[in-house]
Amino acid sequence: AELPAAHYRVFVPDPPGFGKSEKPPRTLDVAGLSDSLAAWMGEVGLDRAALVGNPFGCQIIVELALRHPERVERAVLQGPTTDPQARTALRQITSHSPSRRPREASSASETTPKKT
Repeated sequence: AELPAAHYRVFVPDPPGFGKSEKPPRTLDVAGLSDSLAAWMGEVGLDRAALVGNPFGCQIIVELALRHPERVERAVLQGPTTDPQARTALRQITSHSPSRRPREASSASETTPKKT
């Protein structure tokens, strides 16, 4: 946060229940954390912002973009967490790109290399 602070206003919010912030009456889920971020942005006078998040922060930023798109100018997602069932590179690629999904073979001969 120090490097961009030389050129931009930089905020480093502390979500409820994390760091030195107050603990909420109940543990907030990702939707609750994104709503609290939107509320905090309003309190500090940020209408829109370029947001940078690391793994868990990525989930919160994506949820914020879905629930409060007017608040997100840009999003930088560094090392987002993935669906535990889709952690291999192949699964991640095929789950996000219909054009890259593997073609299903119609017969065994299509999947078995031919001997020459």
